[in-house]
Amino acid sequence: MTDLTDSAGATAKSYAYDAYGTVLESPGTVDQPYSYTGRELDSETGLYYLRARYYDSMTGRFLEKDPLGFVGAGINTYMYVRNNPAKFADPKGLEPQPYVPYPYQFPNEMIGSGEYGSTVCKKNKVWYWIRPDILNDARDQRCGVVDCLTRHELVHVADVFAANPQVCQGAPDNAQVAPGSQQQGNQFEQRGRKIELDCLNEKLQNPPCGCEPRLWQRLVEVSVSLGKYK
Repeated sequence: MTDLTDSAGATAKSYAYDAYGTVLESPGTVDQPYSYTGRELDSETGLYYLRARYYDSMTGRFLEKDPLGFVGAGINTYMYVRNNPAKFADPKGLEPQPYVPYPYQFPNEMIGSGEYGSTVCKKNKVWYWIRPDILNDARDQRCGVVDCLTRHELVHVADVFAANPQVCQGAPDNAQVAPGSQQQGNQFEQRGRKIELDCLNEKLQNPPCGCEPRLWQRLVEVSVSLGKYK
Protein backbone atom coordinates (compact mmCIF):
# COMPACT_ATOMS: atom_id res chain seq x y z
CA MET A 1 0.00 0.00 0.00
CA THR A 2 1.51 3.33 -1.05
CA ASP A 3 -1.35 5.86 -0.97
CA LEU A 4 -4.65 6.52 0.82
CA THR A 5 -7.22 8.90 -0.61
CA ASP A 6 -10.07 10.84 0.95
CA SER A 7 -13.69 10.95 -0.23
CA ALA A 8 -12.79 13.54 -2.86
CA GLY A 9 -10.04 11.36 -4.30
CA ALA A 10 -7.19 13.49 -2.98
CA THR A 11 -4.16 11.80 -1.44
CA ALA A 12 -4.51 11.89 2.34
CA LYS A 13 -1.55 9.69 3.26
CA SER A 14 1.45 8.31 1.35
CA TYR A 15 4.02 5.66 2.20
CA ALA A 16 7.52 5.00 0.93
CA TYR A 17 9.39 1.80 1.88
CA ASP A 18 12.71 0.15 1.38
CA ALA A 19 12.73 -3.23 -0.35
CA TYR A 20 11.91 -5.17 2.85
CA GLY A 21 9.09 -2.91 4.04
CA THR A 22 10.72 -0.46 6.44
CA VAL A 23 8.77 2.81 6.22
CA LEU A 24 11.08 5.55 4.96
CA GLU A 25 8.48 8.33 5.02
CA SER A 26 4.72 8.62 5.45
CA PRO A 27 3.50 12.18 4.88
CA GLY A 28 -0.16 12.89 5.57
CA THR A 29 -2.57 13.26 8.46
CA VAL A 30 -4.39 9.90 8.43
CA ASP A 31 -3.54 7.72 11.43
CA GLN A 32 -4.10 4.03 10.70
CA PRO A 33 -2.00 0.86 11.14
CA TYR A 34 -2.08 -0.72 7.67
CA SER A 35 0.90 -0.26 5.36
CA TYR A 36 3.38 -2.66 3.70
CA THR A 37 1.54 -5.54 1.89
CA GLY A 38 -1.66 -4.23 3.49
CA ARG A 39 -0.80 -5.56 6.95
CA GLU A 40 -0.69 -3.90 10.37
CA LEU A 41 2.50 -2.22 11.58
CA ASP A 42 2.89 -1.98 15.36
CA SER A 43 4.24 1.53 15.96
CA GLU A 44 5.77 0.56 19.32
CA THR A 45 7.67 -2.57 18.29
CA GLY A 46 8.13 -1.80 14.59
CA LEU A 47 6.88 -5.30 13.73
CA TYR A 48 4.39 -6.29 11.05
CA TYR A 49 1.60 -8.68 11.91
CA LEU A 50 1.48 -11.14 8.99
CA ARG A 51 -1.18 -13.38 10.54
CA ALA A 52 0.81 -16.57 11.11
CA ARG A 53 3.78 -14.72 12.68
CA TYR A 54 5.47 -11.34 13.18
CA TYR A 55 7.94 -9.87 10.72
CA ASP A 56 10.83 -7.44 11.36
CA SER A 57 11.46 -5.36 8.24
CA MET A 58 14.69 -3.94 9.70
CA THR A 59 16.32 -7.38 9.63
CA GLY A 60 14.23 -8.86 6.82
CA ARG A 61 13.39 -11.88 9.00
CA PHE A 62 10.42 -13.35 10.84
CA LEU A 63 10.56 -13.67 14.60
CA GLU A 64 9.22 -17.22 14.54
CA LYS A 65 9.91 -20.27 12.41
CA ASP A 66 7.67 -20.88 9.40
CA PRO A 67 4.71 -22.93 10.75
CA LEU A 68 4.73 -24.91 7.49
CA GLY A 69 8.37 -25.82 7.96
CA PHE A 70 10.36 -26.36 4.78
CA VAL A 71 7.23 -26.22 2.62
CA GLY A 72 6.71 -22.52 3.00
CA ALA A 73 10.23 -21.24 3.60
CA GLY A 74 12.72 -23.73 2.26
CA ILE A 75 15.81 -24.46 4.35
CA ASN A 76 15.79 -21.14 6.26
CA THR A 77 12.50 -21.08 8.14
CA TYR A 78 12.96 -17.45 9.32
CA MET A 79 13.69 -16.00 5.88
CA TYR A 80 11.30 -13.47 4.36
CA VAL A 81 10.17 -14.24 0.78
CA ARG A 82 13.40 -16.10 -0.01
CA ASN A 83 15.28 -12.80 0.25
CA ASN A 84 13.57 -11.58 -2.91
CA PRO A 85 11.02 -8.90 -1.88
CA ALA A 86 11.11 -7.34 -5.35
CA LYS A 87 9.40 -10.46 -6.72
CA PHE A 88 7.39 -11.85 -3.80
CA ALA A 89 5.25 -10.79 -0.83
CA ASP A 90 4.04 -12.86 2.13
CA PRO A 91 0.91 -11.32 3.67
CA LYS A 92 -0.01 -14.56 5.49
CA GLY A 93 3.44 -15.23 6.95
CA LEU A 94 3.38 -18.69 5.40
CA GLU A 95 4.61 -18.66 1.82
CA PRO A 96 5.89 -16.25 -0.83
CA GLN A 97 3.28 -14.97 -3.27
CA PRO A 98 3.09 -15.65 -6.16
CA TYR A 99 3.55 -19.17 -4.90
CA VAL A 100 6.52 -21.10 -6.28
CA PRO A 101 7.20 -24.03 -3.93
CA TYR A 102 10.62 -25.37 -3.14
CA PRO A 103 11.13 -28.93 -4.40
CA TYR A 104 10.05 -30.97 -1.39
CA GLN A 105 8.20 -34.22 -1.00
CA PHE A 106 6.47 -35.46 2.09
CA PRO A 107 6.20 -39.15 2.96
CA ASN A 108 3.14 -40.55 1.21
CA GLU A 109 2.07 -42.94 3.95
CA MET A 110 -1.23 -41.21 4.72
CA ILE A 111 -4.69 -42.44 3.89
CA GLY A 112 -6.66 -39.97 1.79
CA SER A 113 -9.87 -39.90 -0.19
CA GLY A 114 -9.55 -36.82 -2.40
CA GLU A 115 -9.89 -37.03 -6.17
CA TYR A 116 -6.13 -36.81 -6.64
CA GLY A 117 -4.85 -36.00 -3.17
CA SER A 118 -5.88 -34.89 0.29
CA THR A 119 -4.86 -32.57 3.09
CA VAL A 120 -4.27 -34.64 6.22
CA CYS A 121 -2.73 -34.40 9.67
CA LYS A 122 0.64 -35.92 10.48
CA LYS A 123 2.37 -35.51 13.84
CA ASN A 124 0.14 -32.54 14.72
CA LYS A 125 1.00 -30.75 11.47
CA VAL A 126 -0.85 -30.22 8.21
CA TRP A 127 0.54 -32.49 5.51
CA TYR A 128 -0.58 -33.73 2.13
CA TRP A 129 -1.24 -37.08 0.47
CA ILE A 130 -1.18 -37.87 -3.26
CA ARG A 131 -2.77 -40.90 -4.84
CA PRO A 132 -0.02 -43.55 -5.10
CA ASP A 133 -1.00 -44.50 -8.65
CA ILE A 134 -0.10 -40.94 -9.71
CA LEU A 135 2.77 -40.33 -7.31
CA ASN A 136 4.55 -43.53 -8.34
CA ASP A 137 3.79 -43.34 -12.06
CA ALA A 138 7.13 -43.07 -13.87
CA ARG A 139 5.69 -41.14 -16.81
CA ASP A 140 3.83 -38.65 -14.60
CA GLN A 141 7.01 -38.11 -12.62
CA ARG A 142 9.13 -37.55 -15.74
CA CYS A 143 6.56 -35.33 -17.46
CA GLY A 144 6.03 -33.10 -14.42
CA VAL A 145 2.42 -34.08 -13.67
CA VAL A 146 3.42 -35.12 -10.15
CA ASP A 147 5.26 -31.83 -9.63
CA CYS A 148 2.19 -29.81 -10.66
CA LEU A 149 -0.15 -31.87 -8.49
CA THR A 150 2.25 -31.43 -5.58
CA ARG A 151 2.08 -27.65 -6.01
CA HIS A 152 -1.73 -27.96 -6.00
CA GLU A 153 -1.73 -29.90 -2.73
CA LEU A 154 0.84 -27.61 -1.09
CA VAL A 155 -1.50 -24.68 -1.71
CA HIS A 156 -4.16 -26.57 0.25
CA VAL A 157 -1.70 -27.11 3.10
CA ALA A 158 -1.03 -23.37 3.27
CA ASP A 159 -4.72 -22.42 2.98
CA VAL A 160 -5.83 -24.90 5.63
CA PHE A 161 -3.17 -23.69 8.05
CA ALA A 162 -3.99 -20.03 7.40
CA ALA A 163 -7.68 -20.72 8.09
CA ASN A 164 -7.00 -22.63 11.31
CA PRO A 165 -3.38 -22.96 12.54
CA GLN A 166 -4.46 -25.40 15.28
CA VAL A 167 -6.47 -27.71 13.04
CA CYS A 168 -4.15 -30.69 13.50
CA GLN A 169 -3.30 -30.21 17.17
CA GLY A 170 -4.23 -33.45 18.91
CA ALA A 171 -5.60 -35.01 15.73
CA PRO A 172 -4.66 -38.62 14.93
CA ASP A 173 -2.17 -39.22 12.14
CA ASN A 174 -3.79 -39.58 8.70
CA ALA A 175 -6.93 -37.70 9.76
CA GLN A 176 -8.27 -35.95 6.68
CA VAL A 177 -8.73 -32.18 7.04
CA ALA A 178 -12.04 -30.85 5.74
CA PRO A 179 -12.72 -27.16 4.93
CA GLY A 180 -14.92 -25.18 7.28
CA SER A 181 -17.66 -24.76 4.68
CA GLN A 182 -18.53 -25.66 1.11
CA GLN A 183 -17.72 -22.13 0.02
CA GLN A 184 -14.32 -22.27 1.67
CA GLY A 185 -13.67 -25.67 0.11
CA ASN A 186 -14.53 -24.31 -3.33
CA GLN A 187 -12.18 -21.37 -2.82
CA PHE A 188 -9.35 -23.69 -1.79
CA GLU A 189 -9.94 -25.93 -4.81
CA GLN A 190 -10.09 -23.03 -7.24
CA ARG A 191 -6.78 -21.73 -5.95
CA GLY A 192 -5.09 -25.12 -5.98
CA ARG A 193 -6.28 -25.97 -9.47
CA LYS A 194 -5.29 -22.60 -10.87
CA ILE A 195 -1.80 -23.08 -9.48
CA GLU A 196 -1.73 -26.55 -11.07
CA LEU A 197 -2.90 -25.12 -14.42
CA ASP A 198 -0.15 -22.50 -14.32
CA CYS A 199 2.36 -25.25 -13.66
CA LEU A 200 1.07 -27.44 -16.51
CA ASN A 201 1.15 -24.52 -18.94
CA GLU A 202 4.71 -23.84 -17.84
CA LYS A 203 5.67 -27.47 -18.51
CA LEU A 204 4.06 -27.31 -21.95
CA GLN A 205 6.37 -24.47 -22.95
CA ASN A 206 9.21 -26.99 -23.16
CA PRO A 207 7.79 -30.48 -22.54
CA PRO A 208 10.08 -33.49 -22.09
CA CYS A 209 10.16 -35.85 -25.05
CA GLY A 210 6.84 -37.68 -25.45
CA CYS A 211 5.15 -35.80 -22.59
CA GLU A 212 3.05 -33.26 -24.48
CA PRO A 213 -0.05 -35.53 -24.85
CA ARG A 214 -0.06 -36.41 -21.14
CA LEU A 215 0.40 -32.78 -20.08
CA TRP A 216 -2.47 -31.69 -22.34
CA GLN A 217 -4.64 -34.50 -20.98
CA ARG A 218 -4.06 -33.39 -17.40
CA LEU A 219 -4.50 -29.72 -18.31
CA VAL A 220 -7.92 -30.46 -19.83
CA GLU A 221 -8.92 -32.54 -16.78
CA VAL A 222 -8.05 -29.73 -14.39
CA SER A 223 -9.64 -27.04 -16.58
CA VAL A 224 -12.94 -28.93 -16.81
CA SER A 225 -12.96 -29.70 -13.08
CA LEU A 226 -12.67 -26.00 -12.20
CA GLY A 227 -16.32 -25.60 -13.16
CA LYS A 228 -17.34 -27.77 -10.20
CA TYR A 229 -15.90 -25.35 -7.65
CA LYS A 230 -17.71 -22.05 -8.31
